[in-house]
Amino acid sequence: MDDSATTEMEDRVHRSHIHRPDKPHHFMQITPIAYPVQARWRDITLAYSHQALLLQEVGRSAYAPVVYFPRQHVAIEYLTVNGKTSHCPLKGSAMYFDLNVLDGSQLALAWSYQQLLDFDTRLELIRNAVAFDNAAVQIIEHHTR
Repeated sequence: MDDSATTEMEDRVHRSHIHRPDKPHHFMQITPIAYPVQARWRDITLAYSHQALLLQEVGRSAYAPVVYFPRQHVAIEYLTVNGKTSHCPLKGSAMYFDLNVLDGSQLALAWSYQQLLDFDTRLELIRNAVAFDNAAVQIIEHHTR
């Protein structure tokens, strides 16, 4: 590949990713998932959506992809805000939820970004959406053929 083709490809990648302005090595991409996705804990469906988003992020390392569900597609009655918060230098401030069921609970099982940073309007895609800890919840992709 010649230098101009390399530069053009880098420009396309840069435009498709959300980059932290002061640290270009910290970036992410948010893409719609083209099929229904479900989040389950044991036999409980915590979320099911045809409008879920996949967030892929690279910072200190490449992080595991995370599915974000629109809040209206989450069975919020199983979740309780637990008071824990965190700050991501690429996304903003998140609040956490515990799973609240009779036969068990999981701490900080899910999170949601309420206060987003304002350097890229695409961050709005995840405002109020709910993501689940992949280690605690089964994410099921319902591919159709």
